[in-house]
Amino acid sequence: MKTQKRKRVSDKRLSPESSSSSSSEDEDGGIMLESTVSGGSEMGEKVETNEAEFVFLQMSEQHWFGCKTLLGSNVLHGPHSSALAEVIVGQVAVGTLLGNCDSDIFALASVINIDDVNLTRITGVNSVIKAVVGAAPTTVKSRVEELFSGGGKRGREVGWYVSERFVNTPLTLVASLLETLSDDLDWAVENAEGDGCNGKTEAQMYEFENLFFLAPIVTDDEKNEVLKNFEDDVLVRNSEYSYKVQIGSKPFMFACISMKKFKTSLKGLTRSWSSST
Repeated sequence: MKTQKRKRVSDKRLSPESSSSSSSEDEDGGIMLESTVSGGSEMGEKVETNEAEFVFLQMSEQHWFGCKTLLGSNVLHGPHSSALAEVIVGQVAVGTLLGNCDSDIFALASVINIDDVNLTRITGVNSVIKAVVGAAPTTVKSRVEELFSGGGKRGREVGWYVSERFVNTPLTLVASLLETLSDDLDWAVENAEGDGCNGKTEAQMYEFENLFFLAPIVTDDEKNEVLKNFEDDVLVRNSEYSYKVQIGSKPFMFACISMKKFKTSLKGLTRSWSSST
């Protein structure tokens, strides 16, 4: 699906007050996070401070390698990380990156229509969907099969919510990333001007009714299975249905969530994290 470049609706930045650590904002709007890396001040030792600048970036082909590396860290996308990264960075209308001035990418968030021809050509993606459908409990089997039947009607499109980030990404940054993604989705329906698929315009391809995602499952200190990222847990709890899927050697939680509840959940997360800092 071809995309039309556009100006970012709102470039999300953190003000000094919104960061949980000591921070400052440079003239270019980058976020400067400071952290103490050595202690012992009572003994007269020198306390060093590291500064890291983070910026929110629009999807661009120049960030392909950074996206590929981040996607490759997840066993779900590892075998097809190159091809999926190409689809993600090629979709300018919807999708946001968290990086730095050195082109390093620390987090990404995007939603891709499952009928996007560039996505359906990826063998690894088709294998993932086959595993998801195959693992569906009988109670939701027909709904899952319908979800992936393709050729969604206008206004009833299905999207794959793809999100990857460093595990220690500050929650205030994650909140801004997800808020920007929500803005992107609203903007694209009204303003995207590229060509879509199946006789639809690009804007019509973003008229999502439902989204699905696969959240990594990890084991906590008490040997309980939990979702790796807190935001995934919130989305799963607000989903229409969810169930466990084994992809390769790793477990994931598959969930389908309505577009309305997805946006409501994101807004709730951003409000919660903003008020806690």
